[in-house]
Amino acid sequence: MIGGVDGFAPGYGLERHPDDRDLVFCFIGDRLLVTGADVRVPVFAELAGRRVLRLQYYGTLHDSPCYLCESPDSDDNAGGGSGRTNVRAGGTLRDLFGVLDDNTLATASRAFQILAWDRSSGFCPACGSPTRRSNHERGKTCTACAYSQYPRVVPAMIVAVVRDGKILLARAANRSRVFYSVLAGFVEPGESLEECVRREIHEEVGISVRNITYFASQSWPFPHSLMVAFTAEWASGEIRPDPTEIAEAAWYGPDEIPRVPSRMSVSRALIDWFVRTYGDTSDPGVVDDVIR
Repeated sequence: MIGGVDGFAPGYGLERHPDDRDLVFCFIGDRLLVTGADVRVPVFAELAGRRVLRLQYYGTLHDSPCYLCESPDSDDNAGGGSGRTNVRAGGTLRDLFGVLDDNTLATASRAFQILAWDRSSGFCPACGSPTRRSNHERGKTCTACAYSQYPRVVPAMIVAVVRDGKILLARAANRSRVFYSVLAGFVEPGESLEECVRREIHEEVGISVRNITYFASQSWPFPHSLMVAFTAEWASGEIRPDPTEIAEAAWYGPDEIPRVPSRMSVSRALIDWFVRTYGDTSDPGVVDDVIR
């Protein structure tokens, strides 16, 4: 999911209706519907007997038309159509990482974000009147005051800070987070990404950084963020964690890495980069051996 989707082209069209063989990314809550044993995204014909809401065309994946929607039906009350025995709620996007291929998962991520926005933008934020979808762009217009609104994307930075061959890893104050990761934070109004890196690092652990370098970006659909990743070097200061944000933080060498996030996240990509760059690269399995 890092770096975008190969072969996806956004599309619009309010009058377009799916053919039986068109792909449909349909969600029950935050769970994506998939077929049975082969775990793939269903085509429209396979949703027969299931109620769908917010059905809309949103582009093509390798020239195959894609639609998104949500269903109020559970697997137990999906009706009597042919889709009942083959289509099921396969899990959240996190659950399906490594199950669906990267392009399909990234396309599902896009669908999930558009669907969440569509659900929350039925009324104008300026005057409260109903909105209508645009036929030529991803937007909605107020039927009364003509105010336009577009899907919300929240930029955030995430950064791997290195000092003397060690990486800064921290565990969040949230007790449900049992793993360690690099530091991240949301961009504030009027702030550049680099300014956000400096501010967040200083606020959370009390150090200063230099040589901030772009690494990669990742759409993060939980629910609608864009993660922009950087590497940086320690410049000054000693670690003083903000207890409201950070339970503990320390410098770790390539052979000291504690429990870290899965490979679905750009945070893990940064940690893997660190181990490859500063670790014993003569051992091709070093990353897998030290990172769980």
